[in-house]
Amino acid sequence: MAQLAQQHGLFTAAQVRSAGITDDERRHKVRRGEWIRVRRGVYIDAETRRALSTLVDRHRIEVAAAQLVVGRPSWASGHSAFFIHNALPSFPKMPIPDLTCRSGQTHRSPTLNVRVWPLTDDDVTTMNEIPVLSGARTIFDAARLLPFTDAVIVADQLLRGERTTPEQLHSVVLRLNEHAGGPSFARVAAFADRRSGSAGESFSRVWFAEMDLPAPDLQVEFHDADGQIGFTDFYWKTYRTIGEFDGRGKYDELKEGQESAPGVVYAEKRREDRLRVDNEVVRFGSSDVRSRPRQLLKRFHNAFALGQRRGPWTTTWIMPPPPNGTPRWR
Repeated sequence: MAQLAQQHGLFTAAQVRSAGITDDERRHKVRRGEWIRVRRGVYIDAETRRALSTLVDRHRIEVAAAQLVVGRPSWASGHSAFFIHNALPSFPKMPIPDLTCRSGQTHRSPTLNVRVWPLTDDDVTTMNEIPVLSGARTIFDAARLLPFTDAVIVADQLLRGERTTPEQLHSVVLRLNEHAGGPSFARVAAFADRRSGSAGESFSRVWFAEMDLPAPDLQVEFHDADGQIGFTDFYWKTYRTIGEFDGRGKYDELKEGQESAPGVVYAEKRREDRLRVDNEVVRFGSSDVRSRPRQLLKRFHNAFALGQRRGPWTTTWIMPPPPNGTPRWR
C-alpha cells in the first residue's frame, strides 16, 4: 500500500489483494464503513474521505479514481479541470469526472466522460499531482462549455493565479481557431484580464460591456496627503468615477486578533470619503446587476455626468504603475 500517497489515499482492489487482504475482508471493511468505494474497484479510507471538506477536494478524489481505472494516460478536462485548477464559474455543481486522452476510444456514461484529442505537451500540466489540461487549454474548454460570463470568470481566475499568460492564450487562439469553439475562445481570451480581483469583478466587467459602458481601468492605486487610500475595483478616468463591487464577505474578512467589525466598516467608510473628494463613487453588488440593472445603469450615467463637471483635482492623485508594468495588488 506504499502507493497511497501518490494516489491521494486511493487504492484499488488489485492493490488490496497484493497486500494480502482477501476479497471477503475488503467487502467486510466496506460494509463496516471503514473503507468507502469511490468507483468500481477503487476505495478510500473513511477517515481520509471525511477530511475532504470542500467540493473541490471531493472532486479531485473522484477524478484521481477515474484516472486509476481508465487504463491509459488521461488529463482532467472540461468541468473537472475547472475544479482541479480551483477556477470555478458561478454556482458550480459537482460534475462527473471528465477526462481527455490522446488516443483510444471515447466514453460517455452517467459516471464518466472520456474524450480523445491530439493534445500537445503545452496542453497538459499537473496540479496537486493530478494530470490536468493546462490553464490556456482549460479556458478553451470553458469557452466551449459555459456562457460567456462564466467563461470569463474562469479565465480571469486562471490568469490571476498565473496558471496561464496572455501569450499562451494567443498561441492557443492561433492553433485552435478553426476547431469548434475556437471563435468563442478567441472572444474570451481577448476579454480576460488577470487584474480582475474576484469572480464578482469579472462578472461586472462583462455587464459593463453588455450595457455599452466604457471599459474601466482595473486596480488603480489612489493616494492623498495621508498616504495610500487603496486600490479601486474599477476606474473611469475620463468620467472621474470609481466603481466598487461589494462581494459577499466584503466586511466579513475578520479573523481572531483583527479589528472589530464596526472598525472595519468605519475604515471602509473613511476610505470611500477620501476617494469621493475628487471622484464620484458607485458602490454596487451582484444583486444590483441581476435584479436592478436599469437602476444601476442610471446610477453610473449620473455619476459619469457629475464626474465630468468636477473641477481640478484637489487632494488625491493616482499612482503610476511600476516601471516594469507589473500591476500592484491589494
